[in-house]
Amino acid sequence: MFRWFVLVFALGLGVVPARASVEAVYIGLHELCLEADAIVVGRIVALEDEEFEVEITRRIAGVTLPGRVKLGRFEDWTCGQRWAPYALGQELLLFLERSPDGKRLDPIGGTCEGEMPLIGGKVGCPYLLHDVPTVRVTLERREVALRLVPLAEFEEAIRFVRERFEYLPWNERSPGSIVPLWPMEEIEAFGRSSKIAWHLIDELYSSESWKGPVPDDGPQLTQESIERVMFPEGRSGAVRHLTCIGERDGGVEALATLRDPNRLVLVRQTRAGATSFTPVQIESFNGTRYLGACELLGDLDSDGELEFALNVDEVGLMLLSLENDGTSARWRELARSQTLREAGFKSGTDSFSDEMASLGDLDGDGTFELAVMVKRSPGAGQSATSLTFVLSIDRTGAVVRVLRWNDRTLPDDDPLWLSLAAVGDVDGDGVTDVALGNSAGDRMRGAVWIVFLQRDGSVRATRKFSSLTGGFRQRFIDSESLGQDLAAPGDVDGDSIPDLLASSESGLWTLLLARDGSVRSVRRLRNPADPEP
Repeated sequence: MFRWFVLVFALGLGVVPARASVEAVYIGLHELCLEADAIVVGRIVALEDEEFEVEITRRIAGVTLPGRVKLGRFEDWTCGQRWAPYALGQELLLFLERSPDGKRLDPIGGTCEGEMPLIGGKVGCPYLLHDVPTVRVTLERREVALRLVPLAEFEEAIRFVRERFEYLPWNERSPGSIVPLWPMEEIEAFGRSSKIAWHLIDELYSSESWKGPVPDDGPQLTQESIERVMFPEGRSGAVRHLTCIGERDGGVEALATLRDPNRLVLVRQTRAGATSFTPVQIESFNGTRYLGACELLGDLDSDGELEFALNVDEVGLMLLSLENDGTSARWRELARSQTLREAGFKSGTDSFSDEMASLGDLDGDGTFELAVMVKRSPGAGQSATSLTFVLSIDRTGAVVRVLRWNDRTLPDDDPLWLSLAAVGDVDGDGVTDVALGNSAGDRMRGAVWIVFLQRDGSVRATRKFSSLTGGFRQRFIDSESLGQDLAAPGDVDGDSIPDLLASSESGLWTLLLARDGSVRSVRRLRNPADPEP
């Protein structure tokens, strides 16, 4: 939702025309509730060209109004549309603010945030809300997507936040302030009374204007300690991608692609912490090409050599066979497979991203499944989208089957996915499941989707969690961007359900999952660059 500065023109005899919008500023639901000079329930009893008259049937908060009041009508335009045309008898929940001259009140907002319809005792809320489903309703022959909240719960939540918080609005010179006037334990207890109460309190708590207490939700690593762990021997920033091979001879091995120089290396670290790097020579390969992500597939042909999928610029996917001594590797192309093109891969617009996930042998037919994310860039003026393909690779390294996840099986709120990880069998059906990260979802707070697979690699169901849904009840500010990257640590807490690691702007989150893909509990390891506690 957006707040729009209202431009009012005086015409002829002083008639005030419909509200017009000229500049957009984001406004949250908590700001709507706290900044309104009056919040009332009313019914439209008269309509004029530029105004509508409302009979006040219930005062919720703010100044007391006369029995009837005239308000400026909202005029639909390119960037904003009322949920339905004005009509006599419409019942509304109104959030009103005074005009600059103080002589009149008008609904807040340039996309009708301040005019919410009442439908059978429920408020049709235009905002995305915590765990409140979106429903499509028809009002005055216009279909609209809304979240329905009981009026009594909405009213109680509005009064609570207006009484329990001291609020200084945001302006161009200051981010404002929100200070709780009651103990947080009592505020959080009220938040558990209804979904709308929790949503409003979460918006207050997550706002950049929040000046109340913030619990220490996790330790903070120093930048130096991160570099020692991830980039030993002074190679900070040099590693482009790292895939773990596993333990061997008392140490841990991983295959890494380096940024400078552009090469493939075998990394070995002993239990004592000593690290060595062995360059891997790729036979008959142009070493100037960009080496991207690599993903361990396993020993496909049982010859004792491990196979990897490697993303290479201008080549696409390569199948890499690493010799036992770790000094050389052979390769063949996967991306130019006819089977891949038949599944919908377009060489002119599609390119492989660095997001891949090895799924193992899903259906037990002896082939290995690999999920790969493809970025489709149609051209100028068109938005890029992400597609996911599941490749079945046989023991000879040939792609024998390709399945593209159908667009209808995944949410369409943001078509550009940023991360992909094979989580493990979350729901206990014996099939590996996948996580997708979308850091732009839900007001740029980010979102993660657990994708439940069938044995043929197709999508059976999905489960989303974000700041708004899925049990993720943490302090999350706008632009948090949860899901920038994902990793699967296995079962962290010993409950036989695999868990998930997800990065965001503020740090690394350990997400303990339930069988249905929701989040049972979380813990954050804070980003050393994040100044907030």
